[in-house]
Amino acid sequence: MEKRGVTEAIILCGGKGLRLMPLTIDKPKIMVEYRGKTIGEHIIEWLKTGGITHVIFGTDAANGAKLKEYFGSDGRGLGISCSYNLEKKKLGTGGGIRDAARLRKDKTADFLAMNGDIVTDADLNEMMEFHLEKKKENGTIATIALVNQRNPYGVVYMDHEDICHSFEEKPLLHGVWINSGIYLFDGRRALKHLPREGDIERECFPKLAREHLIAGYKIQHHHSWKAIDSVKDLQN
Repeated sequence: MEKRGVTEAIILCGGKGLRLMPLTIDKPKIMVEYRGKTIGEHIIEWLKTGGITHVIFGTDAANGAKLKEYFGSDGRGLGISCSYNLEKKKLGTGGGIRDAARLRKDKTADFLAMNGDIVTDADLNEMMEFHLEKKKENGTIATIALVNQRNPYGVVYMDHEDICHSFEEKPLLHGVWINSGIYLFDGRRALKHLPREGDIERECFPKLAREHLIAGYKIQHHHSWKAIDSVKDLQN
């Protein structure tokens, strides 16, 4: 097995968190508390399980000052080196990753990037190994972690005469995998594919998919994954 070598991560946390108001009136979304600690602390603890030693917060000037005051240089005592990349203007997720990547300590090593509202216990070591295997075997330059979500609504099944015969409440969407907001990138080749401005989901991933340069790692059902996007998400 190729040595993993992924020790740096970019956390995108420049959004306003409007759907979490009023909790985000005076602080970034990543500093909202969930299950006894901030979302950011959950993320840092998870990143450490995969050997990440350096985190770069991709944010703006207003949020950056609050993040730096809270997380400091060591992740609020969690023993992980923290840097802060302050965007002068909104760059989108793709541009934000590209801009924050300038602060990596090792400009050639593979790195992780993720949205700053994700709480998960997915196996990060397995994810990294999958990424390196696919890169070696298939020449991919990025891996996107995927989750299989439940339909948010109940489903009604009918026969050929349109007579309802059964109901299923919020079933899993079998065969449908969605973007988890967690990515791994080849440190040497990926940056030229990332836009200077724009979202990675629109400006980068579709192109990589057409060229068969992106792999999909499936987070299995026994692992948890949650995007904290609204007050309701904090309640379960």
